[in-house]
Amino acid sequence: MYEIYQVDMTQTLEDISKRLNIDYETLKEINGYDDNYLVMEGSYIIIPKRTNIDMDMDDNFITYTVQNGDTIIEIARKYGLDYKQLLALNGLDKEEYIYPGQSIL
Repeated sequence: MYEIYQVDMTQTLEDISKRLNIDYETLKEINGYDDNYLVMEGSYIIIPKRTNIDMDMDDNFITYTVQNGDTIIEIARKYGLDYKQLLALNGLDKEEYIYPGQSIL
């Protein structure tokens, strides 16, 4: 399972991997980043679910099957999420389309 992590001021991806004890290469891979990517303060990244740590979100994600006419913004609003978090969690860009029958977290 995964969760969303908001980047603090001056953190690099390497800093985050060390602080959270997550393999740096794994962190890059699950977020689709290359070696030159710089995370920005306030941005969201996907990290493997942590245990025994207070979290700002629910312990589990649900899977939602996209229905005809759904949009990321509408789905995010329905579940009380920021649409950017929903995009990041599912590895989607804002320009990508979702389609009926597609499963998203």
